[in-house]
Amino acid sequence: MKDCPKKLTLALIMTLLLPIAAYAQAPPEATPSPVTSSERVQLIRGLVARFRQTYIFPEVSERVARALDQSLRKGTYNSISDGVSLADALTRDLRAITSDQHVMVKFSERALPPMNEVERPATAESRARLKAQQASLNYGFLKVERFPGNVGFVDIDFMADPDFAGETAAAAMTFIANCDALIVDLRFNGGGSSRMVALLASYLFEGDPVHLNDIVVPADHVLKQSWTLPWVAGKKFGGTKPVYILTSSTTFSGAEEFAYDLQVLKRAVIVGEKSRGGAHPSGRYRITEHFGAIVPASRALNPVTKTNWEGTGVVPDIAASKDDAPRVAQLEALDKLIAEGDPSLKGEREKRKAKLQSEKLQ
Repeated sequence: MKDCPKKLTLALIMTLLLPIAAYAQAPPEATPSPVTSSERVQLIRGLVARFRQTYIFPEVSERVARALDQSLRKGTYNSISDGVSLADALTRDLRAITSDQHVMVKFSERALPPMNEVERPATAESRARLKAQQASLNYGFLKVERFPGNVGFVDIDFMADPDFAGETAAAAMTFIANCDALIVDLRFNGGGSSRMVALLASYLFEGDPVHLNDIVVPADHVLKQSWTLPWVAGKKFGGTKPVYILTSSTTFSGAEEFAYDLQVLKRAVIVGEKSRGGAHPSGRYRITEHFGAIVPASRALNPVTKTNWEGTGVVPDIAASKDDAPRVAQLEALDKLIAEGDPSLKGEREKRKAKLQSEKLQ
C-alpha cells in the first residue's frame, strides 16, 4: 500500500507549487514579523476588491464583501498578528462563505512578486523554477507497472505542465500501451494542469479528436474548449481496452476533471471513493506585499452533462476504500479479461485473481 502521509504531502506541495514558490514560508528558525493593523486592513480590503473583480459568481463575491467588511467593523481578526494564522483563518472563513475548496489565502515572509496568473506562470524565471520543482517530482509520475495478467498501472501524483512533462508522459503511456487493461491511480492527486488532462486522455481514444470539457470565464465572456489531441508522441493505449481510474476523498481539481470526463464519455470505470469536489480553475494573485490569494476565475462545464463536479465530487462507479481500490480495480479488470480476452492468458489471470481474493480474506 502507499505511504498516505507522504502522498498527501506531495499533493499539498503541488497545490502550492502552482502559485510558484513565492508563497513559501519563512525558514523554521526565522521569527516572522507580526502583521500590523494597517496591513490587516489592507489585506481584507484587497481581498474584497479581488473577489469582486475575479470570482466566478458575482452574487457570492458580494457575500464575501459583506462578510469581510463586517469583520473589519467588528475587529474579527484584530487578535491575529501571525501571518500564517491570519491566512489560515481567512481561508477557513472564505471557504465557509463560498463552499469553494479552491479558495485560499497564503502568507509569505518574503515579499511577493507581482502575480496575476491563471494557469501558467508568466515570467521565464517563474517557469524555470516551476519546471525544476516538477522535475524533482518526476512530473507527478510516481510509478508505471505491468501487473500479472497484462494489466497496466500508472500512478500519477499531480497533473504537471505538459510543456515540461510531455516526454515523461509519453514514456509512461507507451510503457503500458501493450497491456490489455489499464488502471490509472489518482487517489492522491491534487490536480494541476488541465492541458495535462487533455494530453493523457489523448492516449485513451482513437480517431477524431474528442470533446472533453469546457471552461467558462465569465469576466472575459469566453468559453474555452478542451479536446483530445490529434497526435501524441509514443504509442497510444487505444480507445477500446478497459480503463479503470482510482479516486479518493483527496482526489481534487484537474484529477477530478480527468476522472469526470472519462466517466461521462463512458471511457473509464471509476473505482474508489467520492472525490473532493473542486471544479473551478483558479488564478493566483498578490493581494499585499506578503499575502497572496487563490481565487477561482472560471468554472468547468461538461459538454455532455452541462454541469460539473463542484461540491459533489466524482461519484465512483464501484465504491471501495482508498486502500482497497487498487485490488478491486484489478479484480474488475481480470474478470473482464478472463471473460473476453486472450484464452492463452486465462490461467495466469485466474491465478492472479485467486491471489487478490485471498488478500481480502486476510
